[in-house]
Amino acid sequence: YWPFRAALRRLLGVAEDAPDPEVIDALHHVVAQRAPELEPWAPLVADVLAVEMPATAQVAAMAQDFRRHRLVKTTATLIERVMTQPVLVVLDDVQHLDEASTELLGRLAHDASAVVTISYTPASSADSQPVTFTGGGGASALVTGNRLAVLPGASFESFAGAITAPFATN
Repeated sequence: YWPFRAALRRLLGVAEDAPDPEVIDALHHVVAQRAPELEPWAPLVADVLAVEMPATAQVAAMAQDFRRHRLVKTTATLIERVMTQPVLVVLDDVQHLDEASTELLGRLAHDASAVVTISYTPASSADSQPVTFTGGGGASALVTGNRLAVLPGASFESFAGAITAPFATN
């Protein structure tokens, strides 16, 4: 979740290099103020923040198979509650994202009040494997080659003119 760590820390009002106790205090405070129903799942968000936080009873009892799904859902919900205005998320070289970060990106692009811009550079000129991300309202961008795509959180079509590369919508 490295691509999201610094941004999430800023949303919580702490520095990127803040000590773990400060980050945990900020997380507890923001969750209590903006999303109290997420308190049992806060230790999952701590994973994204790269801090050690004791597991709650709910997290400890959760089957490992469901952990990442709940982490992504909880983190995306918290981000949505903290954002007070639309946000632009720019990620370059998304071909390097790990699977967990890709899942979180997809959730944010689909649910959040955000415009997500992604850039994908293939490993070689022969690399034709497409990268697909889904934006708000179920629209998606298919990115192949050295391309840029914009995924809005609200209306994909409203940003179509800003896209500088070929794309396909589903």
